[in-house]
Amino acid sequence: MTPSGEIGNSPTRRDHGDKEGDGSPQQKAIISNAVPSPPPPGNESEYRLYTHTPWWKTLAELIGVAAVIWYASITHNMWKEMQSQTALQNKALASAERPFVGVDGPPQVQINSMQPGKFGATMLITLRNFGQRPALGVMGPAMSIVTSNVDESTQTNCNLIFPFVGLTPTRQLGSSEDISKHHWGQVIFPSQPFRTGDNWSNSSASESVIGKEAYVVGCVAYKDQLNQPHWTKFCYNTGDYASDVVKDARSFEHLYACNTNNYTDDTEKK
Repeated sequence: MTPSGEIGNSPTRRDHGDKEGDGSPQQKAIISNAVPSPPPPGNESEYRLYTHTPWWKTLAELIGVAAVIWYASITHNMWKEMQSQTALQNKALASAERPFVGVDGPPQVQINSMQPGKFGATMLITLRNFGQRPALGVMGPAMSIVTSNVDESTQTNCNLIFPFVGLTPTRQLGSSEDISKHHWGQVIFPSQPFRTGDNWSNSSASESVIGKEAYVVGCVAYKDQLNQPHWTKFCYNTGDYASDVVKDARSFEHLYACNTNNYTDDTEKK
């Protein structure tokens, strides 16, 4: 038996630092604050976040981008050319199919007075649509009889009726109001003749037309099926020879086409 005096000093319980059931002391976690050592010299590329692209691959990518841009440019130019060709075809088709209004034969002029300061006449003329579509808003003809300034007089007649079809006069002769918004004029169908005329007088004429070459000038304005305005100028005279000067009212019974001022807006555009 163990002496009773040694019982109190015997190690019946181990310290708290000892693990129960295990005679080894408890291990504590140790956190290190040490900084990792840098990579060895000469091996930095192994630690990079990206890889180096070979030069030939970069060149191939640039060539590919250039090819895409070149192809897009070629495609765009082709598209523009197609649009241009389509516009030309539509314009040619519209021109071929549109109406063409002109005079169908010389005008008939009946002189009412040929005295100085009092020169008047009744003028009749036949218009015809020589085109393929109806002519809309036909205005005119505006006609006059002159012995000089033929070009200016013809344009003045056009200026009188241009606003009715939306055309701008070369010289404003009346109100600046936009009157083209209203429906004016006549409708002339293809091949349809249209007989019209007007009474004309010139009280400002200070000299007689006797002994002079006289001109009957006029202008017709109209719209096509696309609502585009057009015009036709015409000019007739008593003759080109000295013997054709006006002698009396019978000189206007036979009129001849002038060498100028017989054309349309299509001719002027060219």
